[in-house]
Amino acid sequence: MLAADLRRVAADKEREDAERMDLLFGKLNLKTRVESRPDPLSTSSERRGLLGLLFGR
Repeated sequence: MLAADLRRVAADKEREDAERMDLLFGKLNLKTRVESRPDPLSTSSERRGLLGLLFGR
């Protein structure tokens, strides 16, 4: 009976640890998510040089 209780407690601890890790990494992934924005310069089909970028030509 004692051995069964010890196995149950160990299984409960492993389950709680797994839930805690899921919560930790789930929240971490939400905080570190990076939004990707389209580059406004790459949308034009015309390739411009450095002076064109600087002076808007």
